[in-house]
Amino acid sequence: MSKRIFTVMFVILIFGFGYLLFNKVFSNKKEITLKGKLKAEIATINSVSIGQIKEMYVTNGDFVDKGEKIAEIETLLGRVGDNIVGVEQTNTEESFISSVYSTSKGEVTNISLNKGDTVTLYAKILDIIVVDSDYIEASIPFNWTIDFDFTQPKTAEWINPLDKSPHNAELIYLYPFLTDGEIKALFKIDPVPNGLFFEQPVDVKLRI
Repeated sequence: MSKRIFTVMFVILIFGFGYLLFNKVFSNKKEITLKGKLKAEIATINSVSIGQIKEMYVTNGDFVDKGEKIAEIETLLGRVGDNIVGVEQTNTEESFISSVYSTSKGEVTNISLNKGDTVTLYAKILDIIVVDSDYIEASIPFNWTIDFDFTQPKTAEWINPLDKSPHNAELIYLYPFLTDGEIKALFKIDPVPNGLFFEQPVDVKLRI
């Protein structure tokens, strides 16, 4: 009985080794590690009137909804945009009050103007990191894209540089031009874990 068990186990091992060897030698799958950077869609809120910041309702790190009031600009003699998304004008006897609203849902960052500051036309007020818009930008050597089957999704992994944990990514776009023999690529990812920051370098493992 023990001899028969040994024979069965030996056969299983031979088939297993043969399968692994076949995949190693004949598989067309290749893997490359790319250098990328964490990024996100940024919505910049600019002034469409001149005057002074009367009220600022947000600070860096605040989360806002689309359409939420974020600031008011008081204008004595200036221009207020007509029919511009994100602006509401209120007339008083002495001034115009322009209410500025968020155009996207996300996190407030890079506030450039504060209450009492003078505002010029089209001056940047702040940025909003749009929620659920995180992605990785990386460059792929052109010769690696020749064998791409664009009818199939391209999955990848990116590595958290803090704890070396892998996270899923999906190749969603290749730019239609070359730069130094490489093609810029965008990978869609889930929201970035806490402790990481945008523009932080990360490794992306792509298999084709």
